[in-house]
Amino acid sequence: MRSPFAVTMLCIVALGSPWKAVAQLHASTFLGGNGNDYGHHVVADTLGNLYIVGRTAASDFPTTPGALSRTYSGGDNDVFVAKLSPDASTLIWSTYLGGSGDDQPATLLLDGAGSVLVIGATSSTDFPVTIDAQQSSNGGGYDAFIARISPDGATLEYGSYCGGSAQETASGIRLAAGGDYVIAGTTASSDFPTTVGAYQPSYAGGDPVYGDLFAARFTDGGKTLAWSTYLGGGHNDECRAVGLDGSDNVYLAGWTAHRTGGPFNEFPTTAGAYDTSYAGDRDAVLACLSSDGSTLAYATLLGDTGKDQANNIHVGADGTVWLTGDTDSSAFPTTAGAFQTTYGGVRDVFAVRVAPGGGSLDWATFLGGSGEEGYGSVRVNSGGDVVISGYTLSTDFPVTAGSFQTALAGQSDVFVVRIAGDGATMMYGTYFGGSLTDRGGANLDLSDNALIVGFTASPNFPITPGAYQSSVGAGWASFVSRLSLARITTRIYALNRSGAIGTLIYLRGYLYHSGYTPVMSRTLEFSVDSTPAGSSVTDGTGRATLSHIIPEAAGAGARSIVTSFAGDSSYYPSSASATLSATKGSLTLWVLPRTMARGSTAYLRAYARQVPTMDWVPGKLVEISVDGTPLGSASTNASGMAAVLFTVPNAFSLGAHTIGASFSGDAAYHPATGSGTLTVTP
Repeated sequence: MRSPFAVTMLCIVALGSPWKAVAQLHASTFLGGNGNDYGHHVVADTLGNLYIVGRTAASDFPTTPGALSRTYSGGDNDVFVAKLSPDASTLIWSTYLGGSGDDQPATLLLDGAGSVLVIGATSSTDFPVTIDAQQSSNGGGYDAFIARISPDGATLEYGSYCGGSAQETASGIRLAAGGDYVIAGTTASSDFPTTVGAYQPSYAGGDPVYGDLFAARFTDGGKTLAWSTYLGGGHNDECRAVGLDGSDNVYLAGWTAHRTGGPFNEFPTTAGAYDTSYAGDRDAVLACLSSDGSTLAYATLLGDTGKDQANNIHVGADGTVWLTGDTDSSAFPTTAGAFQTTYGGVRDVFAVRVAPGGGSLDWATFLGGSGEEGYGSVRVNSGGDVVISGYTLSTDFPVTAGSFQTALAGQSDVFVVRIAGDGATMMYGTYFGGSLTDRGGANLDLSDNALIVGFTASPNFPITPGAYQSSVGAGWASFVSRLSLARITTRIYALNRSGAIGTLIYLRGYLYHSGYTPVMSRTLEFSVDSTPAGSSVTDGTGRATLSHIIPEAAGAGARSIVTSFAGDSSYYPSSASATLSATKGSLTLWVLPRTMARGSTAYLRAYARQVPTMDWVPGKLVEISVDGTPLGSASTNASGMAAVLFTVPNAFSLGAHTIGASFSGDAAYHPATGSGTLTVTP
């Protein structure tokens, strides 16, 4: 474990960063070579390791010894798949995946055995497939592909094409009961493989690129096609995302657009759905198929007269759907009380929660500023808040105080927001990017941190110290980052102290967040045995120091030090306890000299003072004597004075006598003595 004191370099890095709330960024790295590299999707395993899929045109994309493929296969792009350590400092494994054509990934996920499932589209006739592939050759043009890579990145456990004689694109894959694969995408092939009993076994039409949506379920590790269906009308339809509910019903999201030369049959909608009428240039679509692909449970349109498209989906176990996309319809349907009911301008992201059954919207909101926003990934965290990410060109995109980056840094930045589950309140919102162009989206890890993936041209894109790759190569570079979407959890390390009562000591506490990274310029409060002792501000190492003179209190012994941080908009509060071991202090007794005549009466006075502060000490019983003969005792007052009345006997010898003072000690102070001179005159 790193020492609490070994934080100097971290401090220097934090001080030099251009981003305000550096503590929120836990990991961030570039990942790429000498060509254009684009990150598409990221997931995290239970240990926090990061798995990234993307595409690359770089012949020197970083790969690792023993990986499935270390050689670029040619064509426009190869897929890359990589595994990074949780802090993005180590490339655990990395491989190319592709053939001699163009290979484009869509997404990836981890199966129950830790293997990596990748889906995408390829024009390669030599894309790597396995002997047990469900479809071993390219049907024509671009086909969808499914690939399963071993947990160590070394072996292609399964690989197959999926497509007909025209073009397919893939949009997503989900794991169903028993480990079955449900995939979805778009096809323009009239001979795309479908099955008997499917809801729509025949192609309905469309342009050569945008035809119908498709969904298919594979059993036996992808080897057997359980069912497959088209879903679409005679116009152009595209699938952008797929999800499953708790009963393995299949949800498809995308868009439909009328094409020239109609009329054609419309995209199929269902009675009772939220919106069954096509409104404009392009409408978003949301459809639910039964788990066996035989029935259209519901299908709805969503949009207004502009261009509306759904890009991402999250499905709850009960069939609640969170849908995101982008729109340039100023009258896109929103709901009363939603976070943003007014169109920002140019193009906005939208977010919608659709009730189970598809008949109504629980809430719907715009998300954007006066410039352009696009894409829109969506996830729901463990507390029910909705995390949405995309890109923005707006200088007035809504962000929150204390977020990682509160201003647009370049031509476009990624944005990440967290909206309350009722759609009404933004809990967190931030820009994320450098001085040029940045695009991306976000997933969530098991701690509800945002896993942001995408591509950037910004050489000063936010990268964390110790990142695997700290500089951008030629062209676009892929990136992956882990960012907290809330106030950061802090921890305080309080140091035990010791000293004698009355002496000066220094109370110290260190304020950190994850990884022993210091939190600077925050006020720590100190108390001793529940009595406030004062406050101090943390320095560049996260340390706060308070000067403290140990009071007498209950005397010597163990006392409790509590160091606390109240929290603020960026950090959660925290506190810690330590022990102050107080030992007995020392007093000095100063005796006031006196001159007295025989037979006169006056007070003999002694003063108790604390060492080394020399403060007066009240409440101490002091014995007064003359020439060793006790005269009596008195307790010191608020000024530290004890006084005993003394009458000089007439027989007292003239000249100097000794006034003695003694304190026998108590729970707080060691014994002490002092003396002074009594001068007796006639």
